[in-house]
Amino acid sequence: MDIDIAPYIKELLYKHNNLVIPGFGNFVLSYASTTIDHVQGILNPPSKKIAFDTNLLTNDGKLIEYLKEKHQIGTEDANAIINTFVSKIKMQLGKREMVTLPEVGRLYKDFEDNIQFIPDVTNFSKESFGLPSINFYPILRDNTTKKSTAAVPSASSTIKSPSTTKTATTNTTTPNVVTTAKKSIPKPIKKGFWDTYQYIPGILLLLLLAGIGTCVIYPKMKGTAVVDNRINQKPSKIDQDAPEDPREDLIDMQMEQEAQEEEDNIDTESITVNPNQRECIVSIGVFGQKANATKMIQNVYDKGYDAYRDNYVKNGKDLTKVGVQFAYETQEEFQRKLDNIKRDFPNAVVIKK
Repeated sequence: MDIDIAPYIKELLYKHNNLVIPGFGNFVLSYASTTIDHVQGILNPPSKKIAFDTNLLTNDGKLIEYLKEKHQIGTEDANAIINTFVSKIKMQLGKREMVTLPEVGRLYKDFEDNIQFIPDVTNFSKESFGLPSINFYPILRDNTTKKSTAAVPSASSTIKSPSTTKTATTNTTTPNVVTTAKKSIPKPIKKGFWDTYQYIPGILLLLLLAGIGTCVIYPKMKGTAVVDNRINQKPSKIDQDAPEDPREDLIDMQMEQEAQEEEDNIDTESITVNPNQRECIVSIGVFGQKANATKMIQNVYDKGYDAYRDNYVKNGKDLTKVGVQFAYETQEEFQRKLDNIKRDFPNAVVIKK
């Protein structure tokens, strides 16, 4: 009797956690919890994983009893059908062919002549049978909406009259607002005589050290004296250097002139402030090269802001401070504009408010 028992393996695995193929091996099921594939964004339901073990060959009688009930045959006929099936599988594996068990998996032999098993995606768990895999996506939250709704009211809009302050003792939400408004108004700090003049000895000491350093370093900065007597003497390293090319000075002058013209073309101006407005200046960088400062100023204008520039000398070096300037009336307007500037220029620092 020629009966293919390969489809019966799947049916028996839905009923039992293991199934022995006499003389061949054992199929074992193990529980697998929910898995998440973060790369593909897939949530897989719980399942039972299937594995194949070639060490357990003892007949457990499950496959024989199923064949006897399915085809109404005796034990000898069932054993003969199983032996024929096992012999056919071993012959195919010996030829290095792959044996496919429908909805169970595939069997093959590796280079070391060991039987390997590749399981199929069939879920043999009755509790989660039929549950599909779910695609999930991360939730993106908009922080700008949260900031706009949680803005703190200014002192001018909170404390309007003495009557408003009086009702703050009975309302549960008003005391928090009044307290915030009071904290925003700093109290003047009274300084005594020693608090005012405690830094004078330190300043005098710094001036003394600066004078001593000037007396020691300045003679070393003077040029080397020219030696008159040079007969039969080896020229020094300075004398051996090639004379400077006058064309290099001309190129440097042209580059400085072009940088100055470009800087003059996008010169910044002070913003016009109304009587009810205040001016704020935010520094976004300090540059030693005028060309870099000019590019940053142009970048400020391109992003829709009013640029600010301050040229000064520090440690004998010409520096240019570039920033953004704007006018505002309320604390809420100031904070909103400052947040926009920091979003475009993360290193922004308020230097005038």
